[in-house]
Amino acid sequence: MASRKRRKSKAVAPVNMIDSAMWQKHIDAKLPPPKQQALDRIVLAGMKVMFSPQTHQMMLTELDAKGDIVDNLAKGAAKLMAVLFQQSKGTIPQDLLIPAGGVLLAKACEFLNKSGQAVSETQFQQAMVKMAQMITLMAHPVQGQPGTPAAQPAPQGATTPATTPPANPLNQGATS
Repeated sequence: MASRKRRKSKAVAPVNMIDSAMWQKHIDAKLPPPKQQALDRIVLAGMKVMFSPQTHQMMLTELDAKGDIVDNLAKGAAKLMAVLFQQSKGTIPQDLLIPAGGVLLAKACEFLNKSGQAVSETQFQQAMVKMAQMITLMAHPVQGQPGTPAAQPAPQGATTPATTPPANPLNQGATS
């Protein structure tokens, strides 16, 4: 019998595929041009908030907070989207809050990876799910749970479908 040479398998470090440009391109492919332009504006505004000298340290503090990096990323991205929604006085299309939050979350992960704090794709995905849940809860709070000013109360006299949970009383009369 001929002897076979055994190949030594070289361990290859996993490639981190968190790429905000790729993420945004994927989302843009599913949006009509006006929504793509709106998404670009939201992401640009979010980048200004994340990396402005006045708020950059606040972002770093949020990411370095005690606890799980997934939770910190999700909370930070959700809070950023709430701030952007407030600053826009409610003009950001609500259907773009999660996609824009996802792009900004990817940008935060890229920043952390470049600065030496590893964020895996799995952690990014988990943070994305938690962020989406938080944004959804802010936009449609469940009765008895606090929402944020990002959730706008229904206009006076407006009816809500029976399947929609009642508006959170903490948001009544909230101003942006």
